[in-house]
Amino acid sequence: MKLKTNTMTHKDKCKETEMLDIVHRQLLYQKIKDIRPKGSRAVQTIKGKQGQNLVEKEEILDRWAEYVQDLYKDKKRGEADMGDLIHEVYTISGEEIEAVIKDLPKGKACGSDNIAAELLQGMGERGMEIMTSLINKIYRSGYIPEDFRKSIFLPIPKVSRAQDCNDFRTIALISHASKVLLHLIKRRITPIVERHVGESQMGFRKGKGTRDAIFQLRMISERLQKMNTEVEKKGKTITKATKLYLCFVDYQKAFDRVKHDKLLEVMVRAGIPELERRLIINLYWKQSAAVRWDGEIS
Repeated sequence: MKLKTNTMTHKDKCKETEMLDIVHRQLLYQKIKDIRPKGSRAVQTIKGKQGQNLVEKEEILDRWAEYVQDLYKDKKRGEADMGDLIHEVYTISGEEIEAVIKDLPKGKACGSDNIAAELLQGMGERGMEIMTSLINKIYRSGYIPEDFRKSIFLPIPKVSRAQDCNDFRTIALISHASKVLLHLIKRRITPIVERHVGESQMGFRKGKGTRDAIFQLRMISERLQKMNTEVEKKGKTITKATKLYLCFVDYQKAFDRVKHDKLLEVMVRAGIPELERRLIINLYWKQSAAVRWDGEIS
């Protein structure tokens, strides 16, 4: 009788999960997490720089800190040239900042300040005035506060039972207040950048994506098939296929190894305004980071 009751309970949970899949995706994830069997978790080990297994949490955190520092180190990068302070009357309206805050996705992980996007969206008129004043001070001075520049890296395994740091993908968490500033910068420089980007660039562009490149490749393949020729050989008709050669290039950790001095040169040549350049320089030259592993911060 007890077994029957448990079976009915599981059926009810399954029905509830199916309903949440339709009406509330965030609660669905939480429900799946709740009903998942709670088992003893195996101790996660990480390999050190010399290949030795690290078990102690402090050693693992130190290894992650070393790995991230080496990954993002740019030996050729000099000191940041912030240029002269621009005494320009430039004001970002409260309406634009409020619109950006409202567009922030809900239910996303917080940065180092532990302030959720929902808190910013519900801070009221007085809070919005303070936020508008802060963003405008940052924009005019080119100085970004330290907590805006701090990232928390979360290692996500790319393969099963990953132990080497290279087998993890590091996801960066930044504060939602910093995201507001970054969205405002992006709004202003995107039209300028778009003028210099070729039509073959599909990724990281609004209205385009990998699907467009796949579609174009398929169209090329189908057109080539129509160009196949039939050849008579020894009384038999043989179809001679047109060859298509493809070359796929995968740059290892390309976005983690951007040369910042070259980035600055590109921004100048592209015509990015000096206000935005100062902010981007401040962000990349003076950023700091920590790694979160098993609930602890390096």
